[in-house]
This record gives sequence, C-alpha cells and structure tokens, in this order.
Amino acid sequence: MKAGEVLDKYQELKKEQTVLKFQLSRFKGVSPDDIIESMTFSHADGERVQTSGISDKTGKIAVNYKKIADRENEEWLSYLISRLEYVEAEIEFFEFTVKGLSNGVGEIMWDMIVESMSWGEVEEKYHISHATLGRYRKSAIKELDVIYEMRDRQTELYMLG
Repeated sequence: MKAGEVLDKYQELKKEQTVLKFQLSRFKGVSPDDIIESMTFSHADGERVQTSGISDKTGKIAVNYKKIADRENEEWLSYLISRLEYVEAEIEFFEFTVKGLSNGVGEIMWDMIVESMSWGEVEEKYHISHATLGRYRKSAIKELDVIYEMRDRQTELYMLG
C-alpha cells in the first residue's frame, strides 16, 4: 500500500482491524460433530421402522464432509489471521512514519488522520491558515512517499536476494 492510500484509508483500515479482531474472537466455524450427526443418523418420518444400521456410504460421506469442513474452517481462520496481521502492520508502519515526520508536521498530520480532526479544528489548534495546512499535508505526503518507497525497495531487495 502506498502512503497516499493509507492516508486516505486510515480510518477504513482501523474499522477493518476491529471487524477482523471481532471475527477472530468469536470464531467457531462449522461444528464437525453437528455435520456428522445430521448426516449419519436417520430421522424417521412418521411411524416407519428402520431395520438396518447406518450405511457405509452415508458414513463415508459424513467423514469426507468432516474433512472438508475442517479444511474450510482452517482456511477461513488462516485468512482472518493473515489479513489482520497485514492490516495491523500497515497501521503500525503508517503511525510510526507519521510520528517521525519532520518540522512538526507529524503532530499536525497525527491530529488530522489518526485523531480525525477536521481541517478547521487543526487550523484553530495550531493557529495556521488553510493554505498552510494544505502545504503541510502535501509536504507530509511527499515525505511519507519517500519512506514507503524505501520500505518497498527493502522488501524487493529481500525477495530478490
């Protein structure tokens, strides 16, 4: 993700992080026992009497379904975990870089992006004009882009080396 994208989507990333954490905290998946029970045990319709046990075919289907359900649950859980790790890494890197911006711009950008302050609120808090705030924002984006490009180059060097 590029600096400008994160700048515009920071609050969206924070919401996604919250949703992912919630999903992981409540993760249960499909209960294999429930699946097997519903597939292997016959339910009589009316007064019919069952004279034979569970067929081998039904049992095999149930066991296969359990394997499939387990695999699906593992894949879904793995996706949730890896997505959360990615989102948290992006948020952490972005927050770290914003705090490190030069010339006091970091604090101003922190208030705008992380604290969700409006332009008017930031202008009032720091006693700056709208135009000055715009220049600070452009300056911050340029500086963040350089840092993000450096991170991308480091990742690229690692992958190629």
